[in-house]
Amino acid sequence: MRVLIDTSYVERGPSGTAVYVRRLVEALRDEGVEVVEAAQRRRLAPGAGNPVRSAVNAALDLAWLHGGLARAAAPPAPTWCTTRCLRTAAGSRRPRW
Repeated sequence: MRVLIDTSYVERGPSGTAVYVRRLVEALRDEGVEVVEAAQRRRLAPGAGNPVRSAVNAALDLAWLHGGLARAAAPPAPTWCTTRCLRTAAGSRRPRW
């Protein structure tokens, strides 16, 4: 079995959620599960009272949730397959995973 886990909270620094995610990944691997980790890399420092920075982080989180994480979950294309190949196979301009 292969499982995708969003490890974004691990990248944000020490927290209870980060410890939980890290230990969950370790436990799954110990059980023989293939774990694929995906983390949001584009994020500003926490807003800390700055409403603009908080709004930008919220937008980045939303984009990650509905775009980046979905792309990370998509099956990898064969190395010989190009974007045009994927578009043709999907029957539209943009592949729908």
